[in-house]
Amino acid sequence: MNPKAILASIFTPWTAARCPGPADTRHIIGSWAARSLLLYFVIERVAAVAWVDPTKPPPSNYVTYDYAQYFISDLGARGCQPRDTGSIYARNICSPLFPVMDLSLIFLGIGIVIAAALITSTVLRVGGHHERFREATARPVGDGAGGVSELRSIGRHVLGEHFGHRVGWRHHLTNATRCFMGLAGVSLVGVGAFPEDYNTPMHVYSTEAFLACSVLTVLFVAVLWWTPRPVVSLAMIVSAGWATYGGAMLLALSWGWLDPNHAYPRGWFERCVVYGFIVGMSILGLTLGSGAKAERRARRAGRHAHVATAPDGNLVLFSSGEGEGSEPASETGSPPAPLPVPVLEGSDARGV
Repeated sequence: MNPKAILASIFTPWTAARCPGPADTRHIIGSWAARSLLLYFVIERVAAVAWVDPTKPPPSNYVTYDYAQYFISDLGARGCQPRDTGSIYARNICSPLFPVMDLSLIFLGIGIVIAAALITSTVLRVGGHHERFREATARPVGDGAGGVSELRSIGRHVLGEHFGHRVGWRHHLTNATRCFMGLAGVSLVGVGAFPEDYNTPMHVYSTEAFLACSVLTVLFVAVLWWTPRPVVSLAMIVSAGWATYGGAMLLALSWGWLDPNHAYPRGWFERCVVYGFIVGMSILGLTLGSGAKAERRARRAGRHAHVATAPDGNLVLFSSGEGEGSEPASETGSPPAPLPVPVLEGSDARGV
């Protein structure tokens, strides 16, 4: 047996015995990791309040931090120094709480990586909706079905496609979303680890990568959730649009498409991207947390639906009054008649 087949045989029993649903512990932790990004607003404000002007003597050196003209990276600069001297954007930066800002960016980046790693593709694709999750996992297909190779089987296990369905564009978009989310977290760690006045090239690369990955993450989630979570998807579209606007303006500035003699609010353009991403990730965490609560309520109420596959290949729904794992039975002791489950267009149960 070749090594790929051995790995596939190791993963398959683990997948068969495990169903990471919306209320699974890993998704609870992942949703809280996404929501933890809201702490950024507190951290940024604390660092901005301590901002000083190095050209003035204390105590008159405490000045108001200009959110419009100063970059977020200025709050993490290690020294007090002039920046962009001789240009229209010339400024003096001095952030006494730069260690707090840099360490916070590192920990927030780790939180994003945790969210990307723990939230499985199946749950992310259905927006944590417990009913759609059951539809998406109701018709498992063996990894060998349809000519799936051992290498693809291993990839599905690693990326969270635990049920062997025919992979469509939604599956690929979901996996791409998780990848960009993880890259955004790694890039944010780089922003905090390499301040702008310590290793400028690494800081610039990390910042650009974070801005690009954050816009793509929010935009992809908005597309994925248009069917399972249309209202939430609209909120994500607004966040993605806000972030895209800020990114486009920064790109236009860096490529010289705007008037160089006009002082554009570069700080606000950058914050449009960052704030849009934070709001989008917070919405994602709140939505998945809400889905987990709905799943637990359904379990406690004993209203779980058991979805199975009939011999003719259609989905059927058995009502279960005893909760998950119970055998449906009627008053006469025989199983109740199955109810047909309507399959929505584009449903993941059909592998779309």
